[in-house]
Amino acid sequence: MKESAQIDLYKDPRNGTEDMPEDTIITCKHFLDAVEDDKYGWRWECPNGPKCIYRHQLPEGFVLLTKKERDSMKKDELNAAQEEQKTIEEKIEEERAALPSEGLTPVTKESFFAWKAKRAELKQKALEDQMKAEEESKVKGKAKGNKNSVMNGRALFTYNPDLF
Repeated sequence: MKESAQIDLYKDPRNGTEDMPEDTIITCKHFLDAVEDDKYGWRWECPNGPKCIYRHQLPEGFVLLTKKERDSMKKDELNAAQEEQKTIEEKIEEERAALPSEGLTPVTKESFFAWKAKRAELKQKALEDQMKAEEESKVKGKAKGNKNSVMNGRALFTYNPDLF
C-alpha cells in the first residue's frame, strides 16, 4: 500500500503547530499541484518553506483530478474554444459540405414553383379522396344501418322512430 494513501489530504499536517497559518482559508498552489501530480507524501516539502502562509489541506468538497483527467479536459476545452471561434457561416458551410451532393436536383425558381404546384395537386387529390371516402361511408351507414357510423338525431328518427 502507498504511503500517500495513509495521509489525510483534508487536514494540514502542521495543525496545532506554530507553522500553521491562522487567518487564511486559501490552499497552497504548490500543495494542490503536488497532490494532483501524485507527488505529495510524507517527505514532500512546500517550496515556500515550512512557514508557508497558505494551508496544506484540500478544501471541503474538493474534487481531485488526475493528470490524465486534467489533460483530457484541457483538450476538450481547446476543441470547444476552436469551435466557438468559427463563425456561423463557416459552421453552415461545413454542414453543407458534409451533405451528399450526387443525385440531387438544383433548386431554381422554375423548379421550385413546379414542385409547389405538384405538391398542391397531390394535397387536393388526397383531400378529395378523403371526402369521397367519408361520403361513401355515410351512404353505406344509412343504407345498411351500420351502428359504427355517426348519425344525428333527425337521421336516427327517420331511420327508426321506435327508438324514441
